Amino acid sequence: MFVLLNPRLFSKKLSAGPPSEFRWASWKAALNVSHFFVPDKYERLKANKGKSKWLDMIMQDVARTFPRCLHNKEALENILAAYSIYNETVGYCQGMGYIAGLLFLVSESREEETFWTFVAFMEQRVSFDRLPLCGLNKLFLPNFPMVRLFEELLAKLLDKDLKRYLDDMGLPIELWFHKWISTLFLYSFPIQHCIRFWDVLMSGGVSCSLSLACAILSKLGPKLYQAQTTEKCNEILKIPPQILSELLADPEDIISTAKSIRINWKSLNRIVQKHASCIGRQVNTKILNDTRKSASEKVEIERANKKRTSVDSGAVSYTHLTLPTNREV
Repeated sequence: MFVLLNPRLFSKKLSAGPPSEFRWASWKAALNVSHFFVPDKYERLKANKGKSKWLDMIMQDVARTFPRCLHNKEALENILAAYSIYNETVGYCQGMGYIAGLLFLVSESREEETFWTFVAFMEQRVSFDRLPLCGLNKLFLPNFPMVRLFEELLAKLLDKDLKRYLDDMGLPIELWFHKWISTLFLYSFPIQHCIRFWDVLMSGGVSCSLSLACAILSKLGPKLYQAQTTEKCNEILKIPPQILSELLADPEDIISTAKSIRINWKSLNRIVQKHASCIGRQVNTKILNDTRKSASEKVEIERANKKRTSVDSGAVSYTHLTLPTNREV
Protein backbone atom coordinates (compact mmCIF):
# COMPACT_ATOMS: atom_id res chain seq x y z
CA MET A 1 0.00 0.00 0.00
CA PHE A 2 1.29 3.42 -0.96
CA VAL A 3 0.38 4.97 2.41
CA LEU A 4 2.30 2.34 4.36
CA LEU A 5 5.30 2.21 2.03
CA ASN A 6 5.62 5.98 1.52
CA PRO A 7 4.11 7.67 4.61
CA ARG A 8 6.14 10.88 4.31
CA LEU A 9 5.43 11.34 0.63
CA PHE A 10 1.75 10.57 1.20
CA SER A 11 1.60 13.12 4.03
CA LYS A 12 3.35 15.76 1.91
CA LYS A 13 1.02 15.28 -1.04
CA LEU A 14 -2.07 15.23 1.15
CA SER A 15 -1.03 18.46 2.85
CA ALA A 16 -0.45 20.05 -0.58
CA GLY A 17 -4.01 19.13 -1.56
CA PRO A 18 -4.97 15.95 -3.43
CA PRO A 19 -7.15 16.07 -6.55
CA SER A 20 -10.75 16.38 -5.44
CA GLU A 21 -11.67 12.99 -6.87
CA PHE A 22 -9.09 11.32 -4.60
CA ARG A 23 -9.60 13.42 -1.47
CA TRP A 24 -12.10 11.10 0.20
CA ALA A 25 -9.91 8.03 -0.33
CA SER A 26 -6.90 10.01 0.91
CA TRP A 27 -8.63 11.12 4.10
CA LYS A 28 -9.77 7.58 4.85
CA ALA A 29 -6.26 6.30 4.25
CA ALA A 30 -4.78 8.94 6.57
CA LEU A 31 -7.25 7.97 9.31
CA ASN A 32 -6.78 4.21 8.85
CA VAL A 33 -10.53 3.65 8.74
CA SER A 34 -10.20 -0.10 8.29
CA HIS A 35 -8.87 -0.39 11.84
CA PHE A 36 -12.23 0.74 13.21
CA PHE A 37 -14.66 -0.91 10.82
CA VAL A 38 -16.95 -3.64 12.21
CA PRO A 39 -19.23 -5.31 9.64
CA ASP A 40 -22.96 -4.63 10.15
CA LYS A 41 -22.36 -2.66 13.35
CA TYR A 42 -23.47 0.66 11.91
CA GLU A 43 -26.83 -0.76 10.88
CA ARG A 44 -27.38 -2.06 14.41
CA LEU A 45 -26.41 1.26 15.96
CA LYS A 46 -28.68 3.11 13.55
CA ALA A 47 -31.57 0.78 14.41
CA ASN A 48 -31.18 1.91 18.04
CA LYS A 49 -31.11 5.60 17.10
CA GLY A 50 -34.20 6.30 19.20
CA LYS A 51 -32.38 5.12 22.33
CA SER A 52 -29.80 7.91 22.13
CA LYS A 53 -30.40 10.35 24.98
CA TRP A 54 -28.90 13.03 22.76
CA LEU A 55 -31.32 12.58 19.87
CA ASP A 56 -33.41 15.71 20.48
CA MET A 57 -30.31 17.90 20.64
CA ILE A 58 -28.85 16.22 17.56
CA MET A 59 -32.02 16.80 15.54
CA GLN A 60 -32.15 20.44 16.64
CA ASP A 61 -28.50 21.08 15.71
CA VAL A 62 -28.58 19.16 12.43
CA ALA A 63 -31.50 21.27 11.24
CA ARG A 64 -29.20 24.31 11.17
CA THR A 65 -25.97 22.62 10.01
CA PHE A 66 -24.93 23.57 6.47
CA PRO A 67 -28.51 24.60 5.58
CA ARG A 68 -27.63 25.55 1.99
CA CYS A 69 -25.69 22.47 0.90
CA LEU A 70 -26.51 19.51 3.15
CA HIS A 71 -29.92 18.23 2.13
CA ASN A 72 -29.97 14.71 3.62
CA LYS A 73 -30.42 15.76 7.23
CA GLU A 74 -31.69 12.35 8.29
CA ALA A 75 -28.42 10.68 7.31
CA LEU A 76 -26.43 13.14 9.42
CA GLU A 77 -28.81 12.54 12.34
CA ASN A 78 -28.23 8.80 11.93
CA ILE A 79 -24.45 9.21 11.97
CA LEU A 80 -24.40 11.42 15.06
CA ALA A 81 -26.97 9.36 16.98
CA ALA A 82 -25.09 6.15 16.14
CA TYR A 83 -21.84 7.67 17.38
CA SER A 84 -23.48 8.87 20.61
CA ILE A 85 -24.32 5.21 21.30
CA TYR A 86 -20.95 3.94 20.02
CA ASN A 87 -19.09 6.20 22.46
CA GLU A 88 -21.39 6.94 25.38
CA THR A 89 -18.59 8.66 27.30
CA VAL A 90 -18.53 11.46 24.74
CA GLY A 91 -22.11 11.11 23.49
CA TYR A 92 -22.87 14.25 21.52
CA CYS A 93 -21.72 17.83 21.78
CA GLN A 94 -22.28 20.91 19.65
CA GLY A 95 -19.57 21.15 17.01
CA MET A 96 -19.61 17.45 16.17
CA GLY A 97 -22.38 18.04 13.64
CA TYR A 98 -20.13 20.34 11.61
CA ILE A 99 -17.34 17.75 11.55
CA ALA A 100 -19.57 14.83 10.58
CA GLY A 101 -21.38 17.09 8.12
CA LEU A 102 -18.24 18.02 6.19
CA LEU A 103 -17.17 14.39 6.05
CA PHE A 104 -20.60 13.51 4.67
CA LEU A 105 -20.33 16.19 1.99
CA VAL A 106 -16.81 15.18 0.95
CA SER A 107 -17.88 11.51 0.84
CA GLU A 108 -20.62 12.50 -1.61
CA SER A 109 -23.32 11.31 0.81
CA ARG A 110 -21.96 7.84 1.60
CA GLU A 111 -23.62 7.40 4.97
CA GLU A 112 -21.91 4.29 6.39
CA GLU A 113 -18.51 5.33 5.07
CA THR A 114 -18.96 8.71 6.71
CA PHE A 115 -19.85 7.09 10.03
CA TRP A 116 -16.72 4.93 10.15
CA THR A 117 -14.51 7.80 8.96
CA PHE A 118 -16.04 9.99 11.66
CA VAL A 119 -15.37 7.24 14.21
CA ALA A 120 -11.74 7.01 13.04
CA PHE A 121 -11.30 10.79 13.23
CA MET A 122 -12.84 10.90 16.70
CA GLU A 123 -11.22 7.80 18.20
CA GLN A 124 -7.53 8.10 17.26
CA ARG A 125 -5.31 7.49 20.28
CA VAL A 126 -3.65 10.50 21.90
CA SER A 127 0.11 10.88 21.79
CA PHE A 128 1.20 13.67 24.08
CA ASP A 129 4.74 14.16 22.84
CA ARG A 130 3.60 16.17 19.81
CA LEU A 131 -0.17 15.66 19.77
CA PRO A 132 0.01 14.21 16.25
CA LEU A 133 -3.29 12.70 15.14
CA CYS A 134 -5.04 12.90 18.48
CA GLY A 135 -8.64 11.78 18.52
CA LEU A 136 -11.12 14.58 18.16
CA ASN A 137 -13.32 13.09 20.86
CA LYS A 138 -10.84 14.52 23.39
CA LEU A 139 -12.15 17.95 22.38
CA PHE A 140 -15.61 16.94 23.58
CA LEU A 141 -14.87 15.17 26.86
CA PRO A 142 -16.62 16.64 29.94
CA ASN A 143 -15.20 20.05 30.85
CA PHE A 144 -13.36 20.13 27.47
CA PRO A 145 -9.83 19.38 28.78
CA MET A 146 -8.32 19.15 25.29
CA VAL A 147 -9.83 22.51 24.35
CA ARG A 148 -8.27 24.02 27.50
CA LEU A 149 -4.93 22.53 26.44
CA PHE A 150 -5.14 24.00 22.94
CA GLU A 151 -6.16 27.39 24.34
CA GLU A 152 -3.15 27.48 26.65
CA LEU A 153 -0.81 26.36 23.87
CA LEU A 154 -2.17 29.06 21.55
CA ALA A 155 -1.64 31.63 24.28
CA LYS A 156 2.07 30.72 24.28
CA LEU A 157 2.37 30.68 20.49
CA LEU A 158 0.41 33.85 19.71
CA ASP A 159 2.21 37.15 19.22
CA LYS A 160 2.54 38.55 22.75
CA ASP A 161 1.49 42.08 21.83
CA LEU A 162 -1.61 40.82 20.00
CA LYS A 163 -2.54 38.56 22.91
CA ARG A 164 -2.15 41.41 25.37
CA TYR A 165 -4.24 43.67 23.14
CA LEU A 166 -7.06 41.11 22.89
CA ASP A 167 -6.93 40.52 26.65
CA ASP A 168 -7.20 44.29 27.25
CA MET A 169 -10.17 44.34 24.90
CA GLY A 170 -11.89 41.73 27.04
CA LEU A 171 -11.43 39.04 24.39
CA PRO A 172 -9.16 36.40 25.88
CA ILE A 173 -8.52 33.30 23.78
CA GLU A 174 -11.08 31.15 25.60
CA LEU A 175 -13.92 33.43 24.48
CA TRP A 176 -13.49 32.90 20.74
CA PHE A 177 -11.03 30.06 20.03
CA HIS A 178 -13.37 27.36 21.34
CA LYS A 179 -15.62 27.74 18.28
CA TRP A 180 -12.64 27.56 15.94
CA ILE A 181 -11.14 24.40 17.41
CA SER A 182 -14.35 22.51 18.28
CA THR A 183 -15.57 22.79 14.68
CA LEU A 184 -12.10 22.69 13.08
CA PHE A 185 -12.72 26.19 11.68
CA LEU A 186 -16.09 25.36 10.08
CA TYR A 187 -17.93 27.77 12.37
CA SER A 188 -16.11 30.75 10.89
CA PHE A 189 -14.76 29.75 7.47
CA PRO A 190 -16.35 28.63 4.17
CA ILE A 191 -16.42 24.94 3.39
CA GLN A 192 -13.82 25.21 0.61
CA HIS A 193 -11.35 26.87 2.99
CA CYS A 194 -11.96 24.17 5.59
CA ILE A 195 -11.51 21.32 3.13
CA ARG A 196 -7.98 22.56 2.48
CA PHE A 197 -7.39 23.17 6.19
CA TRP A 198 -8.48 19.59 6.82
CA ASP A 199 -6.01 18.27 4.24
CA VAL A 200 -3.34 19.75 6.50
CA LEU A 201 -4.95 18.37 9.67
CA MET A 202 -5.31 14.89 8.15
CA SER A 203 -1.67 15.05 7.10
CA GLY A 204 -0.05 16.49 10.20
CA GLY A 205 -2.56 16.02 12.99
CA VAL A 206 -5.04 18.18 14.85
CA SER A 207 -2.15 20.06 16.46
CA CYS A 208 -1.72 21.78 13.07
CA SER A 209 -4.80 23.78 14.00
CA LEU A 210 -2.50 25.81 16.25
CA SER A 211 -0.26 26.94 13.41
CA LEU A 212 -3.33 27.60 11.24
CA ALA A 213 -4.83 29.72 14.02
CA CYS A 214 -1.57 31.68 14.39
CA ALA A 215 -1.46 32.25 10.63
CA ILE A 216 -5.06 33.51 10.58
CA LEU A 217 -4.43 35.84 13.53
CA SER A 218 -1.27 37.23 11.96
CA LYS A 219 -3.35 38.34 8.98
CA LEU A 220 -6.14 39.69 11.18
CA GLY A 221 -3.71 41.56 13.43
CA PRO A 222 -3.57 44.96 11.64
CA LYS A 223 -7.37 45.05 11.36
CA LEU A 224 -7.78 44.14 15.03
CA TYR A 225 -5.42 46.92 16.10
CA GLN A 226 -7.40 49.40 14.00
CA ALA A 227 -10.71 48.35 15.52
CA GLN A 228 -10.06 49.82 18.98
CA THR A 229 -13.33 48.55 20.46
CA THR A 230 -14.34 45.18 21.91
CA GLU A 231 -17.40 44.97 19.69
CA LYS A 232 -15.47 45.55 16.47
CA CYS A 233 -12.67 43.15 17.45
CA ASN A 234 -15.17 40.47 18.34
CA GLU A 235 -16.86 40.88 14.96
CA ILE A 236 -13.52 40.53 13.15
CA LEU A 237 -12.77 37.27 15.02
CA LYS A 238 -16.06 35.86 13.70
CA ILE A 239 -14.59 36.24 10.18
CA PRO A 240 -17.48 38.04 8.46
CA PRO A 241 -17.58 38.01 4.63
CA GLN A 242 -15.92 41.41 4.31
CA ILE A 243 -12.94 40.34 6.44
CA LEU A 244 -12.75 37.03 4.63
CA SER A 245 -12.60 38.62 1.18
CA GLU A 246 -10.23 41.38 2.30
CA LEU A 247 -7.70 39.42 4.38
CA LEU A 248 -8.33 35.67 4.17
CA ALA A 249 -9.64 35.00 0.69
CA ASP A 250 -6.90 32.55 -0.29
CA PRO A 251 -6.68 29.40 1.88
CA GLU A 252 -3.36 28.51 0.22
CA ASP A 253 -1.84 31.73 1.56
CA ILE A 254 -3.05 30.87 5.08
CA ILE A 255 -1.66 27.34 4.80
CA SER A 256 1.67 28.61 3.46
CA THR A 257 1.98 30.99 6.41
CA ALA A 258 1.01 28.21 8.84
CA LYS A 259 3.68 25.89 7.43
CA SER A 260 6.31 28.58 7.96
CA ILE A 261 5.53 28.64 11.68
CA ARG A 262 7.85 26.37 13.64
CA ILE A 263 6.51 25.07 16.95
CA ASN A 264 9.09 24.13 19.58
CA TRP A 265 7.24 21.30 21.28
CA LYS A 266 9.96 20.81 23.87
CA SER A 267 9.34 24.29 25.21
CA LEU A 268 5.62 23.50 25.45
CA ASN A 269 6.06 20.12 27.10
CA ARG A 270 5.21 21.42 30.60
CA ILE A 271 1.82 22.67 29.41
CA VAL A 272 1.11 19.45 27.55
CA GLN A 273 1.99 17.25 30.51
CA LYS A 274 -0.08 19.37 32.90
CA HIS A 275 -3.20 18.72 30.83
CA ALA A 276 -2.24 15.16 29.88
CA SER A 277 -2.98 13.76 33.32
CA CYS A 278 -6.53 15.14 33.28
CA ILE A 279 -7.20 14.03 29.72
CA GLY A 280 -5.46 10.72 30.33
CA ARG A 281 -7.74 9.80 33.21
CA GLN A 282 -10.80 10.24 31.02
CA VAL A 283 -9.10 8.54 28.05
CA ASN A 284 -8.05 5.57 30.20
CA THR A 285 -11.64 5.11 31.36
CA LYS A 286 -12.75 5.02 27.75
CA ILE A 287 -9.94 2.63 26.75
CA LEU A 288 -11.13 0.26 29.49
CA ASN A 289 -14.65 0.45 28.08
CA ASP A 290 -13.27 -0.09 24.56
CA THR A 291 -11.35 -3.14 25.74
CA ARG A 292 -14.53 -4.61 27.14
CA LYS A 293 -16.29 -3.92 23.84
CA SER A 294 -13.48 -5.33 21.72
CA ALA A 295 -14.06 -8.93 22.73
CA SER A 296 -17.68 -8.84 21.63
CA GLU A 297 -16.76 -6.93 18.46
CA LYS A 298 -14.20 -9.61 17.53
CA VAL A 299 -16.94 -12.19 17.85
CA GLU A 300 -19.17 -9.99 15.67
CA ILE A 301 -16.47 -9.76 13.00
CA GLU A 302 -15.86 -13.51 13.04
CA ARG A 303 -19.57 -14.20 12.72
CA ALA A 304 -19.93 -11.68 9.92
CA ASN A 305 -16.96 -13.12 8.04
CA LYS A 306 -18.32 -16.66 8.39
CA LYS A 307 -21.67 -15.44 7.11
CA ARG A 308 -20.05 -13.71 4.14
CA THR A 309 -17.92 -16.80 3.43
CA SER A 310 -21.01 -18.94 3.08
CA VAL A 311 -22.48 -16.46 0.61
CA ASP A 312 -19.55 -15.43 -1.55
CA SER A 313 -16.71 -17.82 -0.76
CA GLY A 314 -14.99 -15.39 1.54
CA ALA A 315 -14.89 -12.31 -0.69
CA VAL A 316 -15.46 -9.44 1.72
CA SER A 317 -16.50 -6.23 -0.04
CA TYR A 318 -15.46 -3.00 1.60
CA THR A 319 -15.05 -0.56 -1.25
CA HIS A 320 -14.24 2.52 0.81
CA LEU A 321 -10.89 1.08 1.83
CA THR A 322 -9.43 1.67 -1.65
CA LEU A 323 -6.21 3.59 -1.05
CA PRO A 324 -4.67 6.06 -3.48
CA THR A 325 -1.58 5.13 -5.44
CA ASN A 326 1.35 7.47 -5.83
CA ARG A 327 -0.04 8.71 -9.12
CA GLU A 328 -3.53 9.28 -7.69
CA VAL A 329 -2.42 11.50 -4.82
